[in-house]
Amino acid sequence: MKTIVCVVLFVILSTQVWAHPNSNVPDIVKSSFAKKYQDATDIEWEQDDDEEGDNWEVEYEIKSKEYSSLFDKNGKWIQTETEINISDLPSNAKATITKKFKNFKIIEVESLEDTSGNFYVIKIKNGKTEMEVTTNLKGEFIRQELEKEDNEDKD
Repeated sequence: MKTIVCVVLFVILSTQVWAHPNSNVPDIVKSSFAKKYQDATDIEWEQDDDEEGDNWEVEYEIKSKEYSSLFDKNGKWIQTETEINISDLPSNAKATITKKFKNFKIIEVESLEDTSGNFYVIKIKNGKTEMEVTTNLKGEFIRQELEKEDNEDKD
C-alpha cells in the first residue's frame, strides 16, 4: 500500500513540476507563438533570465529541427535562433572569421533572426578564450563578444 501511495504522489508531483512552466506563460505569448509557428512540436517554455524577467523563451521543433524563440510579456516576437552545421556556414562568413580571428577555431554556429534582420552567430575558440562573433548573411563582421569563463572548474 505504501508503494502505491508513493507512486501516486510521485506521478502527481512530477506532473505538476513539468506543467508548471507552461502554466505561467501568459496566454497572449502562447497565442503569438502559435500564430507564428503553427507547425511547432515538443514545445517547452521558460521565463528568460533577463533583468526584468519579462521575456519568455520557447524551445521547439519544426520538421525535426530544433529552434529557440524569444517573446516579450505582451507576445511580441523578439528573435529566433537555430543551430546549424559548421559546414553549412557560407564561405564568406568563414573567410571573415579566418581573416579577423587568426588561430581561432569555429566550434558552433547559429542562425539568428530578429527584428533587424538575419545573422550568423559564430562561436570561436583559441585555447581557453571563447567568443561569439556575429556576421550578416553576406559574411560581413557585425560585432564580437568575449565569452565569460565559468568558474566551476576552478578549485
